[in-house]
Amino acid sequence: MRDRIPLSGSEALRNPEGLERRIPAKAECDGKRVVVVPPQDMCVIRSGQNWSLCDDHEKSWYLKKMHPVLLDGMRFLSDHPDETNCYSLRFVTKTDEAWQPVEQSFGLGYAADVYAFEEWAKSHPTHLAIFARFQQMVDEFGDAMKLRLWHEVTALPANGCEFEYLACHPETGLLGYV
Repeated sequence: MRDRIPLSGSEALRNPEGLERRIPAKAECDGKRVVVVPPQDMCVIRSGQNWSLCDDHEKSWYLKKMHPVLLDGMRFLSDHPDETNCYSLRFVTKTDEAWQPVEQSFGLGYAADVYAFEEWAKSHPTHLAIFARFQQMVDEFGDAMKLRLWHEVTALPANGCEFEYLACHPETGLLGYV
C-alpha cells in the first residue's frame, strides 16, 4: 500500500502509539456536535467491489463464494480494533436514488496507520482467505472476469483534517476513541 503513496518515500507514515484509546477532540456547546481531529498519518481506506458488469455465472460465483469471505474479513477488522489497530470499519452496500441496492459495495476503514491494514493483509487468516478465494475466481474466469475491485488509500496529515459528528451514537466512527 505504501508504494502507492508518494510521501512514503520520505516519511515512515507510522503511528508510534498504535491504536490510541484517546484522540484529541473538541465538543461544541450544544453537546450534539463533536469534531474529532485524527492523529498524524491515520490511514483511511475505501475498498470497493463492483459486480454489475458480470454475467450471471460470474455474478453467482462472486456472491456465493467470494463475497461471504470478504464479509468475514471486514467483520474481523470491525470487531477487533485492539488486535488490528483499526479504529473503525464499515461495510456498505451502495444504493440508487430510491435506496435500492445496486451491485456494488465498499469497506470504509480508519486505522492507526497504513501498517495496520498491511499487517492484516499479509498475515491474518481472514485476508489470506480473501486472497485465496480471489485467486480461485481468477483461475475460474481468467481474462474474461468482469468483477471490478479497487482500493483508495490515504494517510491523513495532523493539520487540516476534521471528522464531524452530529447527534450520533457514541460508538460511531471515531467517537469511541474520544
